[in-house]
Amino acid sequence: NPSFSEEENIDSSPYGEFVAASLHDKVGIVENAQNASQLFYEQSLSFVYENKSVIEDYPDYYVLLITTIKKLDHGGTEGIDQVLLQIYSDFDDYSVKLAVLEAFSKIDVQDELVYDFIIQLLSEEINKKENVSVDVLVSCIEALGNIKNPDCTDLIFSLMKENYAPEIKNACKETLFQLMDDFYAAASNIIDRGTFEDKKMIFELINENPQKNLKSSAEIAEILLSDIIIKDEEGTDFPEEQVKLQYDAFICLKDAKWTKATDVVLDYFEVAREEFEKNLLSEEKYCFIIEGLKEFSTRKTCKILTDYLDSQYNQTLETGEYNLNVLLSVINTLGDLGRS
Repeated sequence: NPSFSEEENIDSSPYGEFVAASLHDKVGIVENAQNASQLFYEQSLSFVYENKSVIEDYPDYYVLLITTIKKLDHGGTEGIDQVLLQIYSDFDDYSVKLAVLEAFSKIDVQDELVYDFIIQLLSEEINKKENVSVDVLVSCIEALGNIKNPDCTDLIFSLMKENYAPEIKNACKETLFQLMDDFYAAASNIIDRGTFEDKKMIFELINENPQKNLKSSAEIAEILLSDIIIKDEEGTDFPEEQVKLQYDAFICLKDAKWTKATDVVLDYFEVAREEFEKNLLSEEKYCFIIEGLKEFSTRKTCKILTDYLDSQYNQTLETGEYNLNVLLSVINTLGDLGRS
């Protein structure tokens, strides 16, 4: 069985007291140890596990085992992964197994077998359908976030889409935040092949990320906006949620001053114009889009706005009607572009 050498790196004071104490007192020592290192808890766990055959029948054994596992909350030396995996395999007690899974979401996992084990366990739990354990799923998902293997991003995203409990969805979101650097790469593929709900969820995730990368977010917003505009060319429905997602993607590009997306943004302006004329986009938002075009300072931007101003002028001559706020937004934006 995997274990630690008790002759190397012994945290002598608390560990020596732990070894000499009664089983009942061992629980108190583990719970109340002041400033004890993670090595102390690892050595204590190894001691508890290796002496299973001698002390398992005592009432305090499982309390001691679970308490010690729960003290593993960071770091980790070589060998602790195998000890925890062996404990999970050797014990049927639900609380013990759950404590092991929770430990994998905190310690520095070094053994690749842990990732394979978590993926296998997650798949088995998912196959239980309505009998799925929320605690087990959450613990597995959080462990994957801690391990940070990018291979699981598609799996976590697919779980997030399922009709699971809020705790599971939140765990998926937090794990994807931890995997976000790799998730950006997967996001473009999901946008390309996914449903509208997939695209919406991708964009919301990226923007809710507390460690959001502005450049990567803008790249995804450009891909997303381009994708939605292409879909609009296939039909003229402009569902309300789609209009909102287009607008939010534009804001992301504007805030990032992402001039690489100028052509996509100008295509979006034409779509937004049609949405405004169909009363699907408010005047306030339409003016905001026009004024936001000053962040995409090119000759093409100036020409499109100048042509638009001419068309509005001709329309005014024909009908005698005009929208003052829209005209002012166009004129002000052209002025800003002229000064840039």
